Amino acid sequence: MPSDHESFPRHILLACIATGPLVLVFTQPPFGQALDYHHYADQRELPGAPNFFDVILNLTHDLVGGHTLKHQLAASGGGAILLMLNNRTSLQ
Repeated sequence: MPSDHESFPRHILLACIATGPLVLVFTQPPFGQALDYHHYADQRELPGAPNFFDVILNLTHDLVGGHTLKHQLAASGGGAILLMLNNRTSLQ
């Protein structure tokens, strides 16, 4: 197992890899976006909601994602994130 002194350059490299892109992104000037970006293909209004079918489609994605997350958490005993962290620490 490498000592703390030996792994120090790895930590520096990892910090540079993690923060370098963030610095690059936040130092760039903002770029414009076309105004017709919000002109959706289906602009029908039903029950008072503009772009009704676009909204409903997004809700179906949310329902499928929530259903999947629920089953993943149940399969891992209710702690998928804790399971992942435990596996990570047991490998060290």
